[in-house]
Amino acid sequence: MALRSRVVAKLESYDGTRYVWGGEGFAGIDCSGLVRSSLINACVVEGVWSLDGELLRHAASLWWHDGSAIALRSEYRDQCRKLFETPAINELDLSRLKPGDFAVTTTGRHVLAYIGNNRWIGADPIAGEVIIIPVSPGGVRWLEVPLTILRWRVLNEG
Repeated sequence: MALRSRVVAKLESYDGTRYVWGGEGFAGIDCSGLVRSSLINACVVEGVWSLDGELLRHAASLWWHDGSAIALRSEYRDQCRKLFETPAINELDLSRLKPGDFAVTTTGRHVLAYIGNNRWIGADPIAGEVIIIPVSPGGVRWLEVPLTILRWRVLNEG
């Protein structure tokens, strides 16, 4: 699906961007802004290229209604759906995911997005920037905490 590929490409384009709480762009971005901004941008580009007004309206609605990690975990205005919960990313069967799916800590403090090939991306407040995280034991605390796995409804393929 072209939209899913665009979302992942946009997520990856933020690698190295400075972490700024509440940020949603290349000047600075936070974890929830990363997943929202990537989808907004992908919907705009795909909407223009495919002449799909619904995607453009969807992007405008996402942009207009800000959303925190807690809001995302609660299915953010019915824009995403919970797939399942996991005790940790390191214990997760990644074959259950598609690139563009994302994880919110059960505390609602952090969001990571799956970009495929056993890699996640997140705007990490500890690192101070957006980082790509390969799944491996130890090292990154976000891989070791309980999470809710979600998928944007617009990316749901059945």
